[in-house]
Amino acid sequence: MSSSIEMDRSRRRLLRNLAQGGAAIGTIALLPDRWTRPVIDAVVVPLHAQTSAPLIDPATLAGNWTGSWTDTVAGTGGAATMTVTVNTGARTFLVLLDLDGPVFGGPDPIPQSMTGSYNLTGATICCQVVSWFGIPTVTISPAGVITGSFAPLPENGSVQVAGTVSATALVINYTATPARRRHAGTLTLTKL
Repeated sequence: MSSSIEMDRSRRRLLRNLAQGGAAIGTIALLPDRWTRPVIDAVVVPLHAQTSAPLIDPATLAGNWTGSWTDTVAGTGGAATMTVTVNTGARTFLVLLDLDGPVFGGPDPIPQSMTGSYNLTGATICCQVVSWFGIPTVTISPAGVITGSFAPLPENGSVQVAGTVSATALVINYTATPARRRHAGTLTLTKL
């Protein structure tokens, strides 16, 4: 009985070796007689790379910006300017935002100063009091998507913000819900 088992194993080995040898011979038959340099006709970029937004270099945001703001609910608006200073060594930035006109139904506010920090995962503006807007909790993604809020407003309530920033343009849509009246609108700035 052991001799028939041994014979089956030998047959299996023989068949396996023949199959491997046949595959090698078949592969050799497909090889060209002589090697040539490959020619690349086209490169196909993966779909995620085609649609990925470029990353924002915070240093490109430094400088003076100008534009306007509008409150579509209250029917008010005015000029807007912003100065951005970036410290690349410390990975921090300072934003000085000046909105002219009756912001949230009040008087023309003094320029508002905000500081933030950034790393490879984006930027944040938080943990400070901005006199006209309250305490910010704002994030900016590496692709320049802005989301967050300021709360509480001096008369209670909050401001929700969402927008985008690039090296040359900033657009923020906002909705404010102070205790007395709702406000909503857009801040649009262009880098000089």
